[in-house]
Amino acid sequence: MKRLWNITITVLAALVAAGMLVSAYGGTIDPRTFAYPGLATLALPVVMVVAVAALVVSLLLRHRVASLIVGISILLSMPSIHTVFPMSWNSQPDDESRSFTVLSWNVAGFRSDAMRHVLAADADLVLLQEASIDNEMYLTFQNPQPLIDSLTTRYPYHTEGCSDVVILSKVPFTLVPDTTMRNMRGMFSDRSYHTFGRVYDLKIKGENLRIVSVHMQSIGLKSEDKKLYKDIATFNRKVNTKQELRDVKHSLTDKLTGSFRRRAGEAHTVRDIIDASPGNVIVCGDFNDTPGSYCYRTIRGDDMSDAFVDCGTLPINTFNRDGFYFKIDHVLYRGDIKAVATRREKWKASDHYPQITTFEWTARKTDE
Repeated sequence: MKRLWNITITVLAALVAAGMLVSAYGGTIDPRTFAYPGLATLALPVVMVVAVAALVVSLLLRHRVASLIVGISILLSMPSIHTVFPMSWNSQPDDESRSFTVLSWNVAGFRSDAMRHVLAADADLVLLQEASIDNEMYLTFQNPQPLIDSLTTRYPYHTEGCSDVVILSKVPFTLVPDTTMRNMRGMFSDRSYHTFGRVYDLKIKGENLRIVSVHMQSIGLKSEDKKLYKDIATFNRKVNTKQELRDVKHSLTDKLTGSFRRRAGEAHTVRDIIDASPGNVIVCGDFNDTPGSYCYRTIRGDDMSDAFVDCGTLPINTFNRDGFYFKIDHVLYRGDIKAVATRREKWKASDHYPQITTFEWTARKTDE
């Protein structure tokens, strides 16, 4: 009986350890080759909690083998865990005159309340996704012309668009030639392409900086799919038959893995631009993917830092609807800058929350 008990505990520990490792490193596998490990990365926070609980239980039971198996899996997974559970802190810039702020936000249309939030934040650079500005049809519906006037006065340098990637800047910028990233996902009847990224060069606080603003392929779920997910996640619906299981697989997993594959191609396009860029680069926006995903890993590479990892504390979500409480918006950077503070604002003006990051130049001005 004791032997059976030990075997059972060991097998359960091995299963937890395997789940820990797959959720931590499933994003290292290109979803265009095999997409299902990407699904496991979505569960990393939950699996980590389960693994820690399993470790505590095995220690209390004084089961050395189980404790060792689960403990090693947690240690091996720490680099991935750190991106979801950072233990860093905000700080003040050493030199305020060398700092600047960046607001990144998927505004889901940029309605009047979102415009007011942007004006109140008063960031130096505002990178928006799904932003509609200076579009006649949109303005007629929303009637925010006074707010538009305030925005364009505060940010005299800006791009325009309808549900597109938009920059609002207090300093001049140039759109880098041949870096408008498009795919074939038709969003409007009069438009066959979706712009998922643009690249801007500018000088701020006397230093050159490249900004890559992105809005990657969406998760691919319709409203009814999201409702199905939320009902299952909150135990409001049970999957009782094989047919229901197949329906859930088709509605959720097939669509999610399809979007993983499309984002993989977009991520490599963004990565190629980063590799061809000068030293100081910020990549921000709606990745539609979590930390540890293939998309995130590809864009971050070995040379980019994550502002949230450097300054954040404990997990956060940036998507806030339909039970999909994931962090899918990111701010990455490299070069002679460091993130000294970042915060997520819980503004309800969109299905995404914004991130505001304070950066500081670490090198002296090139003209000094």
